[in-house]
Amino acid sequence: MSELTTLRHLLQEMRRSILEAVEGFPAGDSFRPGPAIHPGDGGSYRARLSDEEANRSPEPGINSVSTLLFHLAESERYWICANVGGEPSARKRENEFGTEPRSLAEATAGYRAAGAAADRVLAGLGDRDLDRPAAAGEPVRDSLLRILVHHAHHRGQILLLKRLAKRA
Repeated sequence: MSELTTLRHLLQEMRRSILEAVEGFPAGDSFRPGPAIHPGDGGSYRARLSDEEANRSPEPGINSVSTLLFHLAESERYWICANVGGEPSARKRENEFGTEPRSLAEATAGYRAAGAAADRVLAGLGDRDLDRPAAAGEPVRDSLLRILVHHAHHRGQILLLKRLAKRA
């Protein structure tokens, strides 16, 4: 497997794990973490978030799950579609952290759409492109690694926010 194929696969798996965290895990899926790995949560780790839970913030100044999904979508559009793919970007990062509630369906649809757009850009690349500079000046490889780490960071926050929301 080539390096680019590996990076694309890792990004797709990270997106899948984030969506499973908010939408719930398939019933009977024995390969995903559950109560045995997360004792004391009553199975909430596997459960789907409601719209109310997706928009709940444990305290002012802390993002909700739906806000984080919107932010991740905009980040992926910027770092991959614009920075790597050369698409125009009107990103205003500060607008990604508003308090306007979004339905879980709207938040996940936007996240999926951004992932699909990024996948189209990545499908047009080859391994040699990993070393070429992206629009921000860093190699394409670094932009892909940046978005992977960013997704992993926020995945941890999403899991914690989910656990707190399910306890409320």
